[in-house]
Amino acid sequence: MRDRSQPKKHEIEAQVSPPRDTVQILANLANMANPVNMHEAKTELSRLVERALQGEDIVIARAGVPVVRLVPIIARHGKRQLGQWAGLVKMSPDFDAPLSDEELDLWEGR
Repeated sequence: MRDRSQPKKHEIEAQVSPPRDTVQILANLANMANPVNMHEAKTELSRLVERALQGEDIVIARAGVPVVRLVPIIARHGKRQLGQWAGLVKMSPDFDAPLSDEELDLWEGR
């Protein structure tokens, strides 16, 4: 019979393992300690862009001082289509009617 006072393996791992966000932050801080110098960034730009697209935090330095971070732009997925919500949203006929004094006070935080 297992001693109930002993934690289970997954409980120990949860206490020891830092959250993934923490790991990413630490990795980014480690990269800031090793920034890419401006000359290297000019000659290796394509490779640096690929590394950034893979999620790596690329810091470019001038004279050893970090000055910019190379990050990917999140692309939109296609053009927005007008009218795609047509018929799905209903508004009451008085949606733009003036608010009562009580509602206006609540809205303005009085």
